[in-house]
This record gives sequence, C-alpha cells and structure tokens, in this order.
Amino acid sequence: MYTDDRHRLSLNTLEKESGPIGPVGPAMRVIRGVVPVAVSLALLSLLAWKFDGWSALRNVDLRLLVIGAGVALLLDCGLAAVKWWWITRLLGLQIPFRRAWLMLNASRPLAFFMPFQSGQALPAIALARIEGVSYFVAAESIILDKANSLVSLFALAAVGQLLLPTGHPLQQTWILALAILPVVALFFMDPILSLAGRVPYIRERSHFLSHPLAWHQKLRLLGLSMVCQSAEMVSMFFACAALGLSVDP
Repeated sequence: MYTDDRHRLSLNTLEKESGPIGPVGPAMRVIRGVVPVAVSLALLSLLAWKFDGWSALRNVDLRLLVIGAGVALLLDCGLAAVKWWWITRLLGLQIPFRRAWLMLNASRPLAFFMPFQSGQALPAIALARIEGVSYFVAAESIILDKANSLVSLFALAAVGQLLLPTGHPLQQTWILALAILPVVALFFMDPILSLAGRVPYIRERSHFLSHPLAWHQKLRLLGLSMVCQSAEMVSMFFACAALGLSVDP
C-alpha cells in the first residue's frame, strides 16, 4: 500500500540525489503550463510549413475545429486521465486526481513526437519521480492502461462488425472471432498471472499481482477505455470535417 511514510522516504532520497525539493513558485507553474503548449504549437507549425499545410488551415471551419478540440480536451484528455488515475487506485496507490491529470497530460505534447511511441513511458517516469512510486509499479500502471486501450479497440471492432449492414464486404465471421478473442482473454488471464507470480522478482514487486482485478472492475475499465477510444475517433472526425475532408462517420 502506498503510504505517507513511504512517500516521505522517497522524497528524502530524491533530495539527497538532486538537492532540496522546495515549493513550486508561480513562475514555475506558468512555465510548466506554457512550455507543453508552446512545444506543441511549434512542432505543429513546423509540420504545416514543411508539408504546405497552411493552405488547408486558411479554409478551415473554425466551428467544427472548436467542437473537435472540445471533444479532445473534455473527453479524450479528461477521460484518459480518469482511467489512468483509476488504474493507479486499483493498484493500491493513493494519487490525487489533479496530480495524475497533470502528469499524464503534461507529457502528451512531447510523447506524440517521440519515436516509436516511446513517450508513453513519460507518465510512468513522472509517477516514479514525483510520487515516489517504484518504477516497476509505475510501469505496470501504464502497461495496464495501454493494454486495456488495445483490447477496447478489438471490442469496438466487434461492435462494428455487428452493426455492419448485411452483405458488407468487411462483414466476416473470422474478423468477428478475432476481435472477440482478446476481449475474452482479458477476463480469463488468471493462469498467465499465476505463472508470472512464480517469478520471485515479479512477485515481490508487482502490485498487479497483489491487487487482482475482479471481473466487474475489468468490465468497467474496458467500458471506460472504449469510450476514450471513441472520443479520439469523434475528435478526429470533426478535425477532418473542419479541414474539408469527406469522412464517412
């Protein structure tokens, strides 16, 4: 269990390694808020200049763009933070939601442009360095988050298969079976976890093994992941529509 004593001990260790940790002043708060946005705008401007994207931006529908941005901020960024924060609580950590939201979303501007999606590890690093959580447990929180996101895509694909009109070329039984398989595996993964628990290194460090998820927790987490993935698709649809691209919803 994550305790105040453990947190205090971790902060003392960080002070020995990197000097005293003092209160964050107003100037530093502004810097932390402005720098990620500035980096994102600079990188997006560079891409627009490099690939002649300014001509498309001149004719953009601002109303649809604002709707897409609102969906991305409120649903995508907001629900993603709720999901990760809930995962940390399921793992036995007591991280305030505000700090979880900041750690996850402050790393996004840089994570999007890091090679091979390596920036997805930044929230785990922040969780370990700021909250004093072990790197192993911090990595577990991200792995569990991304694994649920992946399974939710298969679940959405299965739902899409059921909604396709009769005779659609993509309506195939084998596609539906492949889409359902990872969802079923999510609820019957205890044998794999028991094998992992036989490894002393994992057994001594893992919070996922010591805090097994009940089936209803897995179901709620999968549902939340599906909503998050749907929010990304909705925001992308509005962004494409704002740029004048014809996309079949």
